[in-house]
Amino acid sequence: MAFTKIFCVLLGFVAVLEADVIGRCNTDNSPPSWLKTAGHGLNDWATIGVPVNKGGSFCLEGNKTEEVVEIFYHINISDTSKTIQTHQIQFDGNLSNDTSKTIQTHQVQFDGNLTNDCLNQDPRIHYCIPFCENDQLQLAMIDAALMANGNPNTAAILTFSKFSSPENWAFSVINVNLNANPEARLVIQSFFDPAWCSVYVGMKTFGDPYLFEMQGGVVLR
Repeated sequence: MAFTKIFCVLLGFVAVLEADVIGRCNTDNSPPSWLKTAGHGLNDWATIGVPVNKGGSFCLEGNKTEEVVEIFYHINISDTSKTIQTHQIQFDGNLSNDTSKTIQTHQVQFDGNLTNDCLNQDPRIHYCIPFCENDQLQLAMIDAALMANGNPNTAAILTFSKFSSPENWAFSVINVNLNANPEARLVIQSFFDPAWCSVYVGMKTFGDPYLFEMQGGVVLR
């Protein structure tokens, strides 16, 4: 098993273009500060902090048998005109030829060819891409991932306990199936704002390698 051919496509656009609904979360609801994560080839996940599916600001719908999940966050940001950054992560080589998009390609293997753009440069990390203005939270997430040994529930609990200001924060950790068929794919919306943090991190600690998509956001209550 190896991390091979992981591709990240970054797109920029302003605001959510059409309404979407999961449970009580409806992107038509103001202010326009919704973020959505969706994908397949995702075999486990966990949440902590603001209770999921209990209100209209943090909702998750998923099927672990089918390995699909969608998550909505209604982020509490001061400037709702901020641009939403959408990044797509997948495991095949079918990159778009559309030159109007900003495309970044990252390949990760366990042969010393590493991509780590995160603050934590632990050698066990083989791939780490942050979309996070909150350095404290980024470090808490990565430390939690290193200690979790592939368990997303453990990673979520540790993130919550390590982050010193968790009030009104909703956290999720998604485990990516490295052997998914078809290959795993995630589409993640992010704000470059202190109220949001997304870290995509792959590592090999004690057992098999594992990949997490880790997210935290201050949601409207």
